[in-house]
Amino acid sequence: MKRRDLFLATLIFIAAWQLLAMAIHRDTTTVVPTPFVVVRTFVAELPKELAQHFAVSAWRVLASIAVSIVLAVPAVLTALRLSVGTAVAVLYITKVLATQAGWGTTSPSRAARCSTTRRCTRARWRWRSWG
Repeated sequence: MKRRDLFLATLIFIAAWQLLAMAIHRDTTTVVPTPFVVVRTFVAELPKELAQHFAVSAWRVLASIAVSIVLAVPAVLTALRLSVGTAVAVLYITKVLATQAGWGTTSPSRAARCSTTRRCTRARWRWRSWG
C-alpha cells in the first residue's frame, strides 16, 4: 500500500467518524465522541496514568510470551523425541525389508567388482576400519 493510499484511507475514516458523531449527537449526551475530542482527551491523559498503563501492559505482554515459550519447551522436546524414535524405527524396518544384506555390508555384485581393483579394495578396507 502506498503512503498516499494510506493517507487517503485515514482521512476518509476520520471524516466518516466525524459525520457519524455529528449524526448521532444528542443535546445532552454524546454517544459517539468526535475524533478531535478523542485525540484531545488522549493527549491530556497521556502524562498522567496512561503512560504507566502502557508500560505495565507492554511488560505483561512480554512476560506472558516468555512464560508461554518456557511452558512449551517440554512438549516440543517430547514431540522431538517421539518423532526421532519413529524415524529410526521406520529406517530400520525399511532396511531389513528392502535388502538381503545386513548393516554395513556391500552388495555381492559390488564386492565382486571391487575385489579386482586396488582402489576399491583400499576404500573398502578404510570404510570397514572406521566401523
